[in-house]
Parts: sequence; structure tokens; C-alpha cells
Amino acid sequence: MMETMNLDEAAAFLRMNSEVLRRWAKAGRVPASKIGKRWLFLRSDLVDFIRSKQQKPTRTLWQSIDEEKSGGFDLPRPAENEYSALLGLKAG
Repeated sequence: MMETMNLDEAAAFLRMNSEVLRRWAKAGRVPASKIGKRWLFLRSDLVDFIRSKQQKPTRTLWQSIDEEKSGGFDLPRPAENEYSALLGLKAG
């Protein structure tokens, strides 16, 4: 059985303001359905929404591993054996 929530319940679950959640739902930023004049949220959709936000990196430190392409920081790259040592791997 799918657990449904109204706007206030979903806002409490997400620990956010219900008016902000209503705007997000209207804009399609959060999964929801409008039934008549009320918003309806599925708990499983909100859990997936939260997980999708946790998995996205906030920024990329290295834009390219190809030295001929620009991007990323202009720092010297550690040698392969340095990476292996840092990761606790046997040097090849």
C-alpha cells in the first residue's frame, strides 16, 4: 500500500515550509499531484527525491583528466604510484 501525504504532512516530513513546498510542487521541482485543490505526495517519491539530492555532487573539482584540455585546477597531478599509496593499493 502506498502511503500518501497532504501538503502539511509532506512539508513536515521534508522539514521545510509548506508554502515553499507548494511552490516547488507547482513548479515541478518535487514529485506531487494536484487532486482538485489539494496537493498529494507519495512518501516513496519524497524518499527518492531526498536520495537524488544526496547523490549529486555540488561541484566538480577536475573538469578533465586530459592534460591538453583546459579546466579543473592548475595543480601538478600525482604520479600513479602516489595514488596507489594514498589509496592503500599495491604499486603496479
